[in-house]
Amino acid sequence: MKPVIFILFSIILINPLSAQLFGRKDIGLNTGIMTFHQASLNNSVNTNTRVSRVTELDKRFVLGRKTSFETGLGYGTLENLDNRFSSNQHSQFFRLKLGVLLHFPQLHTPTNWSPRKLNPYIKVAYNLDFFDRTYTSVNGSSLGSSLKWGAGAVYRLSHYVGVFYEFSHNQRVTKDYRTFYQHNLGILINMDQIYLPR
Repeated sequence: MKPVIFILFSIILINPLSAQLFGRKDIGLNTGIMTFHQASLNNSVNTNTRVSRVTELDKRFVLGRKTSFETGLGYGTLENLDNRFSSNQHSQFFRLKLGVLLHFPQLHTPTNWSPRKLNPYIKVAYNLDFFDRTYTSVNGSSLGSSLKWGAGAVYRLSHYVGVFYEFSHNQRVTKDYRTFYQHNLGILINMDQIYLPR
């Protein structure tokens, strides 16, 4: 986690006044993997290396020049629950998410709604997961939630399309009290139209 944060903030500090999100009106679609087994997470009861997956749809709203609000939906598959899942068990889940993104001041102008090429940010968020019967039968509850903090960057391909990568450290805060890393890779669509002055 530390090398990722260092690299992103090094990029920001090179040209801080140019850093911003991809657009004022954007929607993102991404896929991610969740890993529970790394030694740095200290999940002593989670020794298997099975990787869980999630697909998420995000919408961002600008709160101010330095902050944005994010909400989204997700659907995924949890491949392990400590070591209580057998080798062929998994659980589907539906996710609701809320978060706040911190970034440098936005620099959109009336004649240019497309920001610079590289746009880093940091994020704090909360995920609420609703699991199926497999998870419920093993863990005793159909609900799971986690707090996440991480960093990411959007790279603009055109006025309308960008790609992004995000890395986060997550702490579950319900009965399934484990930590995990999540890596997300996705596409961002800017819904702001190009402004052509008359």
